[in-house]
Amino acid sequence: MRRGPEDSAAVAWLTQRGVWQPGKSHAENMERCAMYRAKITRVGADPGKKWAQDIADRYQAGERIPMQFVRLAMDALGRGDVPLVHPPSRPVPRPDAKERAAGDVEVAL
Repeated sequence: MRRGPEDSAAVAWLTQRGVWQPGKSHAENMERCAMYRAKITRVGADPGKKWAQDIADRYQAGERIPMQFVRLAMDALGRGDVPLVHPPSRPVPRPDAKERAAGDVEVAL
């Protein structure tokens, strides 16, 4: 087993759960880890596609989200290449943009 800062945290986590026993051999501990993994029925997020729907909804609302996340969510929802409402490539200028660009500044003396 490689030893490093991330491994010590993993070993501590397994030791707290009684899977890893420091006094046992490496082979015995790895066998215990395999039995522990076999007992786990689900790893990760809750089942369903709520995460994908949340990403699609946020993107359609105009929030900037990396395209790889949007594509992954759309694939998970089975929409494939269905067009979405995309945020504009250039933001719409604010009504006071011309005034700000002109550099008009009010100065009180």
